[in-house]
Amino acid sequence: MIEEKECLKYHNELGKELKDLKHSLFGNPDEPDQISPIDKLNIIYAFLMTLKDWAIGGVFAFIGAVFFIGTQFHQIDVNSQTIQRCIEENKQIRLEILALKKEKEGQNVEFY
Repeated sequence: MIEEKECLKYHNELGKELKDLKHSLFGNPDEPDQISPIDKLNIIYAFLMTLKDWAIGGVFAFIGAVFFIGTQFHQIDVNSQTIQRCIEENKQIRLEILALKKEKEGQNVEFY
């Protein structure tokens, strides 16, 4: 009988300790204003996952922006070369026209 009482007492103490541990980890229903450590960890984890998603999105956005800017610079370079070629052709055509006019007037002009 003494063993049963001691066992019951020990069982009740363990039950109380387990209940206290459960309340400290998962929240106490008697104090709903307090956030449990598990909930805090879940909130921090969700925030870190959101931050990770934003970081990955930011890296891909940066890579996309660099690629876009690179293609724009390439297009500017191609257009610049095309314009330079057109200017040179226009200059050659004007020189040929000037040479033809002077030849027509009887002046001998060498064209390079």
